[in-house]
Amino acid sequence: MKQTTPLGLLLALLLIGTGCPSGSWTFFGLDDDDDSAQDDDDDSADDDDDDATPPDDDDVTPSDDDDSTPPDDDDDLTPPDDDDSVPGDCVPAEVISCGQVVAGNNGGPGSTQSVEQYGCQTDFGFSGPEFVYEFIAEATGEHSVSLGQLQEDLDLLVLDGSNGCDPDSCLGGSFAGGSESELVVFQAEAGQTIHVVVEGFDGSVSDFRLELGCPDTGDDDDATPSDDDDATPTDDDDATPTDDDDATEPVCGQFFVKGVSAGDMERFDWNGTGFDAAANHNPPGNGQVWSAVAGDFDGDTDLDFITARGGNGYAAHLYENNCDGTFTSDGITNNGFEFPDNIEDMWGVADLDGDGDLDVLGWEYWSGDGVVWLNDGDGTSWETEDEFGPNDNRPFELAYWDPQDDNTHEVVAMPPVDLTQDGVPDFVECANSAVPPTVCTAWIGNGDGSFTSAPGASLDRVVNGLAVADFNGDGWADIVGGLDDDGDAGQVWFWETNPLAPAPASGPGVEAFDLYPAIESGNDNPGYGWMYPYDWDSDGDIDIIANVMDPAFGNAQTVFLALNNGSAVFTVTEVGSTVSSTGGEPIVQTQIGVPAFN
Repeated sequence: MKQTTPLGLLLALLLIGTGCPSGSWTFFGLDDDDDSAQDDDDDSADDDDDDATPPDDDDVTPSDDDDSTPPDDDDDLTPPDDDDSVPGDCVPAEVISCGQVVAGNNGGPGSTQSVEQYGCQTDFGFSGPEFVYEFIAEATGEHSVSLGQLQEDLDLLVLDGSNGCDPDSCLGGSFAGGSESELVVFQAEAGQTIHVVVEGFDGSVSDFRLELGCPDTGDDDDATPSDDDDATPTDDDDATPTDDDDATEPVCGQFFVKGVSAGDMERFDWNGTGFDAAANHNPPGNGQVWSAVAGDFDGDTDLDFITARGGNGYAAHLYENNCDGTFTSDGITNNGFEFPDNIEDMWGVADLDGDGDLDVLGWEYWSGDGVVWLNDGDGTSWETEDEFGPNDNRPFELAYWDPQDDNTHEVVAMPPVDLTQDGVPDFVECANSAVPPTVCTAWIGNGDGSFTSAPGASLDRVVNGLAVADFNGDGWADIVGGLDDDGDAGQVWFWETNPLAPAPASGPGVEAFDLYPAIESGNDNPGYGWMYPYDWDSDGDIDIIANVMDPAFGNAQTVFLALNNGSAVFTVTEVGSTVSSTGGEPIVQTQIGVPAFN
């Protein structure tokens, strides 16, 4: 759709976030007396049974469980009609098992609308219905549950069911905005009861696809029939030693990817508490790998990635996740994923055209001229779009990007986010001249893969690394930026948007974290770098991957993880070392592909 929002309104809306908005909420329990003539609107004990006195059940409706006494309860005993369930408690509707994939709707049969707040998410309420699954863990270890193929904003929670379905017993949660996919990785003990809750944010109701992954319990390839360890129906019951049918779904996992300006690229796997050492992938062809992006491109709710390799001409490859630590590579350049100028890099992943699958955007290295690759649904067929409108304009043309300009330091915040809350992804780019201020432009998505520019923030800092997301959980996008070399190496600042008076960020910000706290002065220190946001520990708030040059202006780089406590207070740990040939003068942003789900 064509962007027609007035410029003044765009200024006010620039930093509206992509997460679930906060605001007042009301805790609703179950409806007591169906609003019948005998309802307790007058609070008279002798006119209604809300005083829980069984003889006082004046409306004498057999199936009306107003006194909450089980013998007088909901006679059909159907869980959605279980009127004696305690308001605020969830009610499991179905049982699932390891490796199972189910399709459902959070407002369908079996759903309830009893819970509006959970122990791991108290910043906003859930006014939509919830659908609850129960399973018994078969093995001790890391489990995962993913939620995808959404049309509305559903969220995902995992509860410890040892003491019933208790909303305060959270083991983890995922609260992405809009129709983005959700993923929770959590620990469970063998025999533990787990409740998986699909919740509707702000009244949302949607179809969904849910997949449960569990640790491997071991196969019975020793051909002993009684050694059928996981005892699932599709397991190795035929006792054929080579028939590995235990069907235990491995945890597909999360990772980020990056090119290293060499013949291969790196994948950093999240292990639940940190990252494993980088695994390398060497795509077919000649030349260097400059960029890579991660996302669920084939729509099966696990994480894939795309990378390109080339010298005078690029060739793209899709790596589909096999969920066993391996990937299947397919060339997709001949399937529409093309490079019009033979030197475009991939930078971000989002559903740019609103068709329910993940697309890719990037730009030409020397000019900053944009290109988008639109996914036709399964990740194997694409349309390359570099011309829009009657004048065949590029989808966007970056305002400041120029690798030949030694005086301008340019940064583009990726992945794209919905700044205007119209359901279409947008993004922000900023630049400075090695002195404050840093000026920014917002690129507002038009819904077809193209973007329109609008004025953005002016930050009284040298911001060379930039991340835009809802870092404090109030539903409004904030800015975390810095990592500059102006005398305080590795320092990062936080700009919070005021929900009561939304406007582009400005001013000096407040200190967020410092990668090199021992270096507080001097020039040409390590720390100049870039940042990318994602919720790595699945606790519902946005963390940051920071990639910095160490030493300054060289090819050697260090990767850090900054974990958010939910209030934009970060704890920093070092991930490991990497390299890139984009250091030196002029300095060009190092690209990292963090996970994206739809």
